[in-house]
Amino acid sequence: MMVNTRLVDKVLDDQTWQNLITEPDKRGVTPLFWSNVALHGTFGLDLDKRIDYDAGTVPM
Repeated sequence: MMVNTRLVDKVLDDQTWQNLITEPDKRGVTPLFWSNVALHGTFGLDLDKRIDYDAGTVPM
């Protein structure tokens, strides 16, 4: 969940998103989403690669 939290944090730091997200939206934001979690299986973890948290976000 640390990655989810960092990604949500990064989006909320972006000024473009701050102008788009309303107060009710902010209350509904949670890092505990499950779209990237495989409950029945495994995933490969490459410890030689890093996630670039500072790459930026692209608003939809």
